[in-house]
Amino acid sequence: MVCQACGKEITDENAYQSKQVGMEGYYHWKCFVARCKRSNKIGAQQIEGVSVSSGLYGNLASGDIGTGTSEDD
Repeated sequence: MVCQACGKEITDENAYQSKQVGMEGYYHWKCFVARCKRSNKIGAQQIEGVSVSSGLYGNLASGDIGTGTSEDD
């Protein structure tokens, strides 16, 4: 078996099989953890970018979210 992350040979005793969507395959455990951390960091940056560009951060800072009244009030 070959590690999906580093491309090096994996021995049976240190093989980790991922069934996580988008990361299926065999990894060294340390390679899998490193790839997960990198993927989570990239995903968080993408979410932050969308939030900033949509103006969500500005609304949170000004207190505009959740301060309106409901029509039922």
